[in-house]
Amino acid sequence: MANPQPDEYTRLSNELLEAIMKSQFSKRQLNILFLIWRCSYGFGKKVARLKKSDFQAVGVYPGDIKKELNYLNETKVIVWDEEDDLVAFNKDYDRWRISLSRSAVNGKIDFSEILKKQFEKLSETLNSDISKILNLPVDNSDVVSETLKNDEDKFSEILNGPKEGVSKTLTKSDQKVSKTLTTDSSETSGDTVHKERKEIIKEIKNKEDDHHDLGIIPITYEKVFSRMISSFQFELLRAYVEDDEMDPTVVVRAIQIAGENGASSIKYVTSVLDDWRGKRVKTLEDAEKAIREYELSRASPNKNRASPEEQKLIELVKDKLNYEMAPEGARKLLYYTSFDVIEKKIAEVLKQKPSNRKQSFYWLKSAVEKTHGLHKGYR
Repeated sequence: MANPQPDEYTRLSNELLEAIMKSQFSKRQLNILFLIWRCSYGFGKKVARLKKSDFQAVGVYPGDIKKELNYLNETKVIVWDEEDDLVAFNKDYDRWRISLSRSAVNGKIDFSEILKKQFEKLSETLNSDISKILNLPVDNSDVVSETLKNDEDKFSEILNGPKEGVSKTLTKSDQKVSKTLTTDSSETSGDTVHKERKEIIKEIKNKEDDHHDLGIIPITYEKVFSRMISSFQFELLRAYVEDDEMDPTVVVRAIQIAGENGASSIKYVTSVLDDWRGKRVKTLEDAEKAIREYELSRASPNKNRASPEEQKLIELVKDKLNYEMAPEGARKLLYYTSFDVIEKKIAEVLKQKPSNRKQSFYWLKSAVEKTHGLHKGYR
């Protein structure tokens, strides 16, 4: 019996789920979004590396894939870079240009009332009956007290946040700045709203000035890669500043590292930034510290000593492909994906009957690189 556990899950906020449910997405479009979420948020990343053919895995016909991706891109639901096979979900649903469901528009169904029902108490008898149907042990831990059912203020706080709070927030230096203004019923005049919006915009601008201008990102990108940054690439890099609170100079440093290592793709830049995000890098000083730690680890005496798993892979490649692989080569392949996947790729390479051992290893390396983003991700 299938029994998925919550130790491995895709993080998607309730607010986004509600926005999606209120919008008119087709089944095909929802399947596309599910795959994008699984391959981006499911791996703690903002961007998924997906070819158009990959969407056939979720039931989208080849002839419909490009049409649907273009539609979702034009309606600002996703950002799609067809050339580099990169796609990201736009969580700012206020910018979506997609129709809302009729019920959401005409107000016939109050979504908050549906959510409110979930706070009502479930009887132990009903809970027991549900458990029998699902063949699970009785669990009364989710039974909610009567007091919570009648506590409107508590419900309001859980559903909408504190009364003095705001909806979508930009959090920096432990301060919250609202993106969409929330006002009390007594402050509904146009002058008040206009005044508060101006103050918010001014405060956000001051924060940007304190951290440096985002304009240094496209300038650096053009200098390093000798080409202008695309709107997709800029939005992608800007998200590390706005969502992960990285200083723009941190993004600039990642671009410079890509150039120093001869990389010509934004994939390298995002790989560095994803690694730094996991290390909670926020400032340029944090980034330089992470760089020093990485360089020290590479200079370690144990650098060329293979781990048990790496040694196992080295022996497998030697046995199957007659190719001598260094520990560093095994380490890179295992950063891309798991040992089991590599073993399957070796079998696929052998079926293609390579002419020599160098060609066989090259084919293996190419096949493994295509799995990038489906396991740990290359760091």
